[in-house]
Amino acid sequence: MKIGVQALGVIALEPGTPGELGFGAVSEAGFDGVDMSLEAFYDTRSVCDPSIPCFYDRSLDELKRFFEPYAKECAKYGLEFIQAHAPFVNYAENRGSWEHFKKIVKRTVDIAGFLGSPYIVVHPLVSGEGRAKYDELELNRDYFLELAPAAKASNIRICIENLFYYSGDGVREYPLSEAEEAGDFIRKLNSDAGGDVFRYCFDIGHAALLAQDVRSAINSLSGLLAVTHLHDNNGVRDLHALPFSIIPNWGRASCVDWDGFIQGMRDIAYDGTLNFETAGIMLGLPEELREGALNYTASAGKYLKEKIEYKGED
Repeated sequence: MKIGVQALGVIALEPGTPGELGFGAVSEAGFDGVDMSLEAFYDTRSVCDPSIPCFYDRSLDELKRFFEPYAKECAKYGLEFIQAHAPFVNYAENRGSWEHFKKIVKRTVDIAGFLGSPYIVVHPLVSGEGRAKYDELELNRDYFLELAPAAKASNIRICIENLFYYSGDGVREYPLSEAEEAGDFIRKLNSDAGGDVFRYCFDIGHAALLAQDVRSAINSLSGLLAVTHLHDNNGVRDLHALPFSIIPNWGRASCVDWDGFIQGMRDIAYDGTLNFETAGIMLGLPEELREGALNYTASAGKYLKEKIEYKGED
């Protein structure tokens, strides 16, 4: 089992941006690898509007030259890219915009493969409350199957993440938010794609927002769960805070069900990545505190790993 951290907020993704802690600090903290934030290299508007220049409109050779220093720096400190994250938007009804977005996602699949990442997380599509559940599942089925050839060519697996959407005063599920349904969906996708192309990314913070049974969800994903997004929140907003840091009251346990997470991972003998998606807090911290937060997060990862791998009686 390997421990990783989101690049955004830790690795400088362009000159002058937050994240100058660098690969050396990640290695020194005790992480095994980095989750490459490929979603952070573009202006969201440019992804669905072909008239706006987009970072990923460059040729694949140009992009490889751009990312090669990241690969070298990562390897220099004995780290690896344990997973990556693709750009994401809600579904665009405009056909020209939609085709442009799919081209960009395929390009990031290529880049993740070039960086040696075995997995790339791709958000399922959220079209809103006006579309029937069956239609939304079909929309996602067509989308992911179109990405399958790029994943096969790059020798990488696409991991589908559990999401949610804000509606009115709270959060709502949508197709593929529920783990058992998502598992069935992924098994059918792999059958249709003719190979082991798709896996699952479990985001514990999103499960907390939807008040889901974490242990049960993980158990229903046995054999499919490959990567994780670990972070904390208050059960209301998707804060991406440090693990074990948000509590409902003095002396209480975290709002996120970390015990259920540990038990569920034990149940399925999980041996994938424990990856922290904590840019939400890292980007907001004073520069002087960010290295301490990174070290704390690594300690939390080691704690979770030891608890999951523990074979004795609780």
